Amino acid sequence: MSGYTSERLVGVVVAITVWAVVVALMLGAAVGSFLNVVAYRLPLGLSLLWPGSRCPDCLTPLGATENIPVLGWLLLQGRCKHCQRPIAPRYPLVELLTAGLFALIVLKVGVTVVAAGYMILVALLLALSLIDFDTLELPHELTLPGIYLGLGWQMGVIFGDSPLIGLLEGLLGYGVGVLLLDTIAVLGRIYLWLKVRSGALLSWQPVAALGVLGAGWGLGLFFSPQVPPWAVGLAFYGAVLLSWDTVFILRSFGQKPILEEADELVALGGGDVLLAGLLGSWLGWQGLLVALAVGFLTGTVYGLGARLSQRLGALERFAFGPFLALGGVVSLLWGNILIDNYLGFLGIT
Repeated sequence: MSGYTSERLVGVVVAITVWAVVVALMLGAAVGSFLNVVAYRLPLGLSLLWPGSRCPDCLTPLGATENIPVLGWLLLQGRCKHCQRPIAPRYPLVELLTAGLFALIVLKVGVTVVAAGYMILVALLLALSLIDFDTLELPHELTLPGIYLGLGWQMGVIFGDSPLIGLLEGLLGYGVGVLLLDTIAVLGRIYLWLKVRSGALLSWQPVAALGVLGAGWGLGLFFSPQVPPWAVGLAFYGAVLLSWDTVFILRSFGQKPILEEADELVALGGGDVLLAGLLGSWLGWQGLLVALAVGFLTGTVYGLGARLSQRLGALERFAFGPFLALGGVVSLLWGNILIDNYLGFLGIT
């Protein structure tokens, strides 16, 4: 009797899991369809909600069946029914990718609040990746809200019983991400300058960063014996920097963006720095390090391959945001396993 009951219980669990995965697939495909809209319209300053989906060439509104994620593209055979212009296969691929990631999240953490948070972060990273791939820009309209969502995630979910510790963890991750990427950006500009030409490279930012870090370290000495001073120092640095970035970004809304000159020697863009901060606010500083390791490894492999094959020039830029986003997804889903294996390899338990 007990065996029969166990079999029925297993059957119920399997049925619920299958149902949850199917719902996640459908939700992911729908969200992926919306992400395609975001990636196309946001850089152009168009409304994300109006008008409805339409052909980008003839601007004819799509019908109900044409709007079905993936299936609509297949029914149309990849062409607009009205003007017969081809519809890029990227649209159904993004929908399939989002659906697959949402299903993987459900299989990983179940139908939980954590799964909902993971889905929000994955959707943000996919939208930013698509826009960066198209425009070499990471819009503040997505990165800044994403950072504050990450802080809320740490306070309300990860450290729900200790919101202040969650806030410190989120700010610490943000501060580490921005500090590391800013340092790499400065060193990269120095390298490019030495390789190409002379000019002014350093600004007040590294010096200001050291001053804020020092002030934060001093606060950390008196903050709590349970929190290391270096952690409070970096969290304080992250809070000051995030406040500065927020004011600067909000003041710049509605103004013509200040674009970098095409020949300016830039190793990493400001959007990449903010994206690292976003990842840190969601993943914490340890998860951020995993994300950066994966991002820099894959980005380096791509960059070297593209330059060796002459698809990119010696100083030609490419979108680095998608590689950081890839690192973020890997860290989100398998970061703890990678950290444990790495520490085990080093003999640290």
